[in-house]
Amino acid sequence: MSQRMRGRIAVLSLSALVLSACGGGAGGSGGGASSGGGKAPDGAVATGLQTATDGWSFPNFPSSSFPDVNFDETDLVSMFGSDATICVGGVATPCKLTAEAAAWARMVNQARASGHCEGLVALASSRFNNKETPATVKLPSQNETLHAIMRTFATQFLPEVQDSITKWVAASFEDKIDELKKSFAAGMLKYTLGMYTAGGGHALLPYAIEYPTPDTPRVMLYDSNWPGKNRYVDIDLKAKTWRFSFSGADPANDPDAWTGGPQDMDLTPFDAREGTCPFCGKDLKVAKTTMLIRSANLDWSVETDGGTVSPANPNGADGSTVKAVKGFSFSSAAGKEALKKDSYDYVVSVPDFPVDAATTTSGVKKKKRKSKMKFSGATSVYALMPEGI
Repeated sequence: MSQRMRGRIAVLSLSALVLSACGGGAGGSGGGASSGGGKAPDGAVATGLQTATDGWSFPNFPSSSFPDVNFDETDLVSMFGSDATICVGGVATPCKLTAEAAAWARMVNQARASGHCEGLVALASSRFNNKETPATVKLPSQNETLHAIMRTFATQFLPEVQDSITKWVAASFEDKIDELKKSFAAGMLKYTLGMYTAGGGHALLPYAIEYPTPDTPRVMLYDSNWPGKNRYVDIDLKAKTWRFSFSGADPANDPDAWTGGPQDMDLTPFDAREGTCPFCGKDLKVAKTTMLIRSANLDWSVETDGGTVSPANPNGADGSTVKAVKGFSFSSAAGKEALKKDSYDYVVSVPDFPVDAATTTSGVKKKKRKSKMKFSGATSVYALMPEGI
């Protein structure tokens, strides 16, 4: 069996394992593709999701809330299996992680320090689609549930998810809204929605679209930072902007609301999370280098052959991208103090030459791209490259 197929089957098994810990099976359909052809319905459209019952009873949380619970070898085996690329010698019990598997686990644990919104909303989406019982709101924040959330959070680092983010970031508001409406009309929650601002990213679950005016659709959201509340993002199609209250108790009157354009909003199809192991086996043809960067400030950059990318300049001419990790938590009880950050997490993708394209048609060997990183403060970097992690 090929490494790619083995990894895909293992992650498909993750969906069952994740949901069996919470009472159900896998969800989604379509392999990360759009909802298909056909015209999106006109006007408002909604699913039956209720944030009071289909969301979690507890809010989004940083990893420090449960310091003794970590993404570990049991999670990696659940996601990718227990062969020799994961466990030394292919021994599953007990599993001693290979160097690359252990590095990937450390990367995930670093990334989830600020919060788990990606895992919370994606798992809630799957449970809603499959009509799982008990209701999500009744599941406690205990060990099995926490590991299921962590595994789902980790799927944002799979290559298929990163490719989907790149695709949907580039799409227009109209295309994103039409795709959501087609999904909602089928009664399904096929996408999570990501929004980005300076220094942070947040994942949410869209479940309905309303139209206060014809040119200002309102996307209703389950926000794991606000359990049981109905939150939303307003989109202005004429101005090509959006407005979202991240930390305001009254979303309509939040002076600190996040704002952005089409390129600051993405969709992630649930099926893209059924992806391949990003570090399993030498025969995988990695087409880019992916870096997880944690820095004490936003004064850093990555210089490639195609230019320089940074938090302030996130899109390079050669296809390089910079996106905040979607994991920003907020506690209304802590107030504005909760918005202060001592570190920032970003994912940087730099296109590389695939293994089978290392030589041009003329037989001249291509020069491998190089990256140079510049930082001004304390920084850690995990880099997943064709050579390893």
